[in-house]
Amino acid sequence: MPEPQLATIVKDWVTAAGIVIGGTWALWKWGFSEFLRRLREIPSLDGRMTAVPVPISPKEVLVTFEALWRNRGQLPVPLDPARTGFKVYELDRAFAIGPLVPQLGATPANHTALPFVGLSGFLLEPATESVLQAHFVLRRGVPYLVRSELVAPGGNASWQRDLLWSIEATASSDEATTASWLRRLVERSRTR
Repeated sequence: MPEPQLATIVKDWVTAAGIVIGGTWALWKWGFSEFLRRLREIPSLDGRMTAVPVPISPKEVLVTFEALWRNRGQLPVPLDPARTGFKVYELDRAFAIGPLVPQLGATPANHTALPFVGLSGFLLEPATESVLQAHFVLRRGVPYLVRSELVAPGGNASWQRDLLWSIEATASSDEATTASWLRRLVERSRTR
């Protein structure tokens, strides 16, 4: 059998080394860029709030607040169940003309609802929608700021949505009919 030429041996070694070096470079380049991409990923939450009032008396309204939160990101978002929920603040009626910037700071909420307080943990999965719901009895004719707040464990991140809400101080005839119907329904349920 003839001996391989030196040129053939060099060609084979150079080809093998090129494949190994090229593969290592491609793997490093892809792996490092993937690592950097994952570092850039952050929770991406978006939300909106709605309110549905049900009159229960001429001075009070039962209001259901719903906050729809969408996790548009690729990562799950863990939440602190003891601090995630709704806060309702009664606002002062003396507003200055111009943008309204609530300076709540250390102001305690007038009402608080924490729907997950008994759970050990809560997680917003990626690419899902979650609805938080709370019910409050509020006075008519009072402006309120309702805040839905999601708080990460340890309090190092939070997401908020605010809703300014109020209802007329006097009840309409339709509302009075609804309120009397609701009262009768509650009385019937108590007698059972």
